[in-house]
Amino acid sequence: MEKYITKEEYRKAKGVDLDQELHDLDDASNKSKRFIEDVTDYCEDYLKEKYRAFELDSWPDEGDPTDPILTDERQHLFREGVIEQIDYLLENGNLAQNAGVNVDLGIVTDYSKVEMSRRALRKFRLAGFANV
Repeated sequence: MEKYITKEEYRKAKGVDLDQELHDLDDASNKSKRFIEDVTDYCEDYLKEKYRAFELDSWPDEGDPTDPILTDERQHLFREGVIEQIDYLLENGNLAQNAGVNVDLGIVTDYSKVEMSRRALRKFRLAGFANV
């Protein structure tokens, strides 16, 4: 399973087309993909920093595909958490601007100020990534 979701997966989960929601960039055809990758990487870094979830470093496509640490269920919950975080950032657009989102570019520029969605954190806890 790939760690990054696609814009189609997000649309299926939330009924929202990221291409319509995000502002155009110089490379508008890739804006959704870059946004998804930025948010995913932020979530991964957040969980590593706050909860020492270093097992996220060994996704099966990057390491041993038989690695039992990242089971299909845990991978699925991580991806659902990312979807919830994307939803949170879209819902809180004006607040997010003050939290490090550059609206003109349509990307997060300062992740240190972005809050983690409660719904995303719940998914990450269910997967065991956000447990103390």
